Amino acid sequence: MSRTLVTTGNAQFSEALVAALARHRVQTVSAPGPEVTHVLMGVRPGSDKVTAVHDVLRQVPDGVPVIFLANAFGGSDDAAIDVVKSSERPWTIVHPNALMEYSFGSMAPQILMGCAFGMSQRGRVGFVGLEDVVRVIARIVLDGGHEAQEYVCTGPEALDMPTVLATLSEVIGRHLDYIDLPEPELADLMMQHAGFDSREDLEVNVLCHLRAWRDGGADVVTTDVVDVTGVPPMSAREWFEAHRSEFSGRPSLVQKAASRVIKARYGGRVLR
Repeated sequence: MSRTLVTTGNAQFSEALVAALARHRVQTVSAPGPEVTHVLMGVRPGSDKVTAVHDVLRQVPDGVPVIFLANAFGGSDDAAIDVVKSSERPWTIVHPNALMEYSFGSMAPQILMGCAFGMSQRGRVGFVGLEDVVRVIARIVLDGGHEAQEYVCTGPEALDMPTVLATLSEVIGRHLDYIDLPEPELADLMMQHAGFDSREDLEVNVLCHLRAWRDGGADVVTTDVVDVTGVPPMSAREWFEAHRSEFSGRPSLVQKAASRVIKARYGGRVLR
């Protein structure tokens, strides 16, 4: 029986992976040991990624296959990938293009105010659901035969943010605006209201991704999910329908007041 060590440097993300893998009959362990048969590894944005990879590999028996979750664009994980590939272990690289859970889930508080802010203009993105990425990982673990392969996981189409908001609007039956701002203005707004401790945290967790979306770095659609799993990936519409309750609550009086302020201040910045 396979026993996969999951380590990503992000406890919340690791827990989400473990829960999803369990639905696909992949048993996981929380610490290195002789029973480990696979390592599913990612590295936290902003960390010393090369050192983090070396630290994990040092604790795992030789010959244990490594599945490395890497950023699909921007090259920020290239050095860590090189360490994995040169480790003389069987390896597979999985590149989630832009996870819907993080790309869309963070919009929920804004949606209650009738909008979502961004800076990606009309850049298109091949968003992918975490469940589809996990199905790919499960097949790598359970089937074998994926050594020295790299899979870029995307949804079935690439969408820009005005289209994403229009799709969500249709699903929840409520008008929504996508407000596109210049990067410095959005950064200032997020530092004030999004709970980031520093500009560096904002850069590595949000801005670098939105910049890649804007500049076409995530305008990718592949068939890797269906090729590996035999099941087509979910669309953005299907993801929103499955998560409808997260976006369809009733706005509070404060949110209604904020919505009026936003429309007055940013009404000229709406992209459709």
